[in-house]
Amino acid sequence: MVDVDVLQDFKEHTFRVAEDPEMDELKESIRENGVVEPILIFVNEDDMFEIISGHRRVYVCKQLGIGKISAVIKEDISRDDAIIMMGTTNLKKRSRILPSERASTYKLMYEAMKRQGRRSDVDDENERGRADEEMTKVVGGSRNQIHRFIKLCDLIPEIMELVDEGRIKQQPAQEIADMHPESQKLIYEFYKETGSTPTYGQARILKKLDKENLMDETAINEHMRRPREEAAKRFRISATMWERFFSDCSTQKEVDEKIIRALKLLEIREKIRERKG
Repeated sequence: MVDVDVLQDFKEHTFRVAEDPEMDELKESIRENGVVEPILIFVNEDDMFEIISGHRRVYVCKQLGIGKISAVIKEDISRDDAIIMMGTTNLKKRSRILPSERASTYKLMYEAMKRQGRRSDVDDENERGRADEEMTKVVGGSRNQIHRFIKLCDLIPEIMELVDEGRIKQQPAQEIADMHPESQKLIYEFYKETGSTPTYGQARILKKLDKENLMDETAINEHMRRPREEAAKRFRISATMWERFFSDCSTQKEVDEKIIRALKLLEIREKIRERKG
């Protein structure tokens, strides 16, 4: 049993401790049953107890006035060991993980694994290869999927928040992450003005303009506002497509419903492809 007041938050903790429905459930559970599962802590460089896993449980105990909490103490481990443990345990235990949390956790763990595998007789490419292999073992998924999440760390905070809120999907967000911060700010300003965010295709065009140093407000308006309006006005179904998918007696409602179902299935397929990398 450890005093909650002596516990320090993990110095590079990548997960939020937020007042949300999950926190409410945890509070009710601890109020009724106490802390069932011990937290995980280690002795840091300053000989202080630092939390690896269990920040929410500690938070709730302080809220409820519970002075002590059961803990498993990991002794004689390095900061990099603790980083990997922090990431691994939180990724497994949390039911809802924001893209920003996953991205920053992957990056932190990846850098720690690179440092652990560092040797003077190998080059950086081999170090990355070993870290890639270890990451896929620990967190699952493919190497490409892991690095796509890490790439999101290059987003400015305002754009990352839009990703967390689901206003920008992961594919266009990865393209935006390749742009200079100034260009990302232009995209965010356009969003504040119009409520619109780039599609994957638009993001690819804007990234190309950014690489050519041609990104400005005019470019944003040209490629995000006008093309959408014109595309909506020009939308038509060819006679061949109509004969294949619709009948002459199809109503507008039936046509709309069929197109919506098809687009939803396509969206699901794209999400599955993103997860598989």
